[in-house]
Amino acid sequence: MFREGGAQWAWRSGCAVLALLCAFYASPSFAQQGELASAVKANFLYKFVPFIEWPDGRFPNETDAIHICIAGPDPFGRIIEDAVAGQTVGAHAIEVHRLNVTTVNAGCHVLFAAGPQTSDALNRVRGSAVLTVTDADLSGDDRGIIHFLIADNRVRFVIDTGMAAENRLTISSRLLALALAVREGN
Repeated sequence: MFREGGAQWAWRSGCAVLALLCAFYASPSFAQQGELASAVKANFLYKFVPFIEWPDGRFPNETDAIHICIAGPDPFGRIIEDAVAGQTVGAHAIEVHRLNVTTVNAGCHVLFAAGPQTSDALNRVRGSAVLTVTDADLSGDDRGIIHFLIADNRVRFVIDTGMAAENRLTISSRLLALALAVREGN
């Protein structure tokens, strides 16, 4: 639940859009095609934001941008910029940043980590208010708070509420209900 200046209608709109993404984009015909599966994941990255309750002070101003950071191999390319172009969450614009080195001071709100750097990137932001997202195709055994996978030929995700709590984040029960599985700890 993104509680920074969001209106009730924005919350309902976010829920409806995320549900549509799950139903429409996650269909088998899309998940089987790599580029379209990447588009689904790119859209999820910013659609998760309204369902996260961030700690007080994480957004000092109502208009601070939401930073989606990518660490490691980038499976999205221009797809993610196209997905977030013109999108906002409340009054917050969305910006995409690609990181050579992940640090707590990078300003990430959402961190997508992949490849050999996944474990290091996750460890560097552990305990900070960052929503970490990983991908089974790219990250091996390292998992973020939200972990993408393909199940039944669909893009799905698993949520680890224990890791979310460690990063001082609370995940809406509405998002938890859409997850393939919910884990309560590492």
